Amino acid sequence: MDAPVRTYIPDLRLADDSVAAEVTVGNLLDHTAGWFGDDVFDTGDGDDAIARYVADRLPTMPRLFPLGDFFSYNNSAFILQGRLIEVATGAPYNVAMENLLFAPLGLTDSLLDRTAVRQRPYTDAHVALPINGRDVVAIQTPLWTPRSLVPAGGIWSTTRDVLRYARFHLAAGATPAPAGVVSRSASVVSSESLLQMREPSMDIPGLPLSIGRSWFLQDVDGVNVFTHNGATLGQGAELVAIPEHDFALVVLANSSAGGLTAMDVIDAALASYPGLEALSGKVGILHAFLAPADAQPVTLPPKKLAEYVGRYAAPGVSYSVAPRNGALELDTEPVEAIDTVQAAIQPMPTAPIPTPIDFLAEDEGVGGGLRFPFVRDDAGRVGWFSAGARLLPRVAGS
Repeated sequence: MDAPVRTYIPDLRLADDSVAAEVTVGNLLDHTAGWFGDDVFDTGDGDDAIARYVADRLPTMPRLFPLGDFFSYNNSAFILQGRLIEVATGAPYNVAMENLLFAPLGLTDSLLDRTAVRQRPYTDAHVALPINGRDVVAIQTPLWTPRSLVPAGGIWSTTRDVLRYARFHLAAGATPAPAGVVSRSASVVSSESLLQMREPSMDIPGLPLSIGRSWFLQDVDGVNVFTHNGATLGQGAELVAIPEHDFALVVLANSSAGGLTAMDVIDAALASYPGLEALSGKVGILHAFLAPADAQPVTLPPKKLAEYVGRYAAPGVSYSVAPRNGALELDTEPVEAIDTVQAAIQPMPTAPIPTPIDFLAEDEGVGGGLRFPFVRDDAGRVGWFSAGARLLPRVAGS
């Protein structure tokens, strides 16, 4: 975990050569690499797609914060991890995953190859929104994640397979360990390493979450939870596991909009599961982003509020925090994403509506019920704004 990535990829290039020389495998796993991580760029369908992304696209990613200082979710770091797997195994990523993980664990319905997916029943992604003045549900395209992005979210799977994968992790901490699960998985990774994956590596700024390698970790009323979620072009997934109760739940969805959410499903499942009823409404990543229902805002003096005023931006996204009537407002500014894969059906552009920002405490902003933390640099100056578990550096302001 502490080895520099250049130990395995000597010609690694990044926008900052000092980061390229020092970034470790662990930095990739716990999202502390510090460069922009959401570049959705297609380098083709060949076996060299990931290698081309790392060689040609990764060096263009701007640095957002110093290496190792903070957590900020980083998909492009996961793509670099995929390249590490290719280099270590001498095989394309898809082949290595099948040989090292899927086959040994019996995950026969977990697929990366598009041709294999097409040979089985699979779900199209859907989107529900107004189109040409009518509320409709339409199939979202493109269906496939570009091959260059597969390490960050290209697995097609089933609830049964994802639960089998969860059982693999839960078995590592079980006493006594389930013999069949452990014997089948011993060749994949040790129980010690599985447990290390859910050891806190760093707190996530302003949220009741920490990151392991690479599970999100929650302590909910003294109960440890590890979880992860994700979405790609209208498809979504969330896995929640509670080791001390031998509990795991996976929710898969093929719509990016609708009345029922993964959070609703998780809440309902916990409410009906003996011994876990008290955790309903508290478990899962989205709950960590929500301000507590009974939270009381605090009043910060004007001089303190002025410390947050400014513009915070990264490629494809920009936020402005501005004073208004003795408080602060948050504006989202549209930024055109150049040369990136986009969903074919997008919501109609609308004028941004400013969101009032309250504070639960210093640096703990809340807008529209969601947490929007601010992060300070070593000198104590507000340097970043956190949205969607991504840090955006301050690019203008007092």
